[in-house]
Amino acid sequence: MSGWGCPHEIAGKCQRVNNLPCDAGMKGCVLFGRFAWADDSKNRPAGGWGAKEPKPTELDLNRLRWRCRRGMLELDLVLERFLGENYTQLTARQQQEFEALLELEDHELWQRVRGEAATASVVEQMLRGCHNT
Repeated sequence: MSGWGCPHEIAGKCQRVNNLPCDAGMKGCVLFGRFAWADDSKNRPAGGWGAKEPKPTELDLNRLRWRCRRGMLELDLVLERFLGENYTQLTARQQQEFEALLELEDHELWQRVRGEAATASVVEQMLRGCHNT
């Protein structure tokens, strides 16, 4: 077994998926889509490796701009800067994480932006960078 411990791997071959070389992200694997790997290259984008991640349309960005409008001016400024400078460079997973952050209450989101809440999130660290500049 390799480091990630798939119970179906024997000598590097997947016993569940036609004795193909074991790959945690392959279709049919019991681990497919269930874990986020530390090595981001093992995390497949939606649609598989060959699929290009869809770029957000102008309509998508306009909707996000509207969702970034908050009750706090400081938060508005940070979110608008982040959206303009960073959002389109994010992976699809990171974009989803950013959109999930927008669901938080203003005070909780502001604590995360200011670094008052412990986190290891790349998106939150980027938001902090927009606040500190």
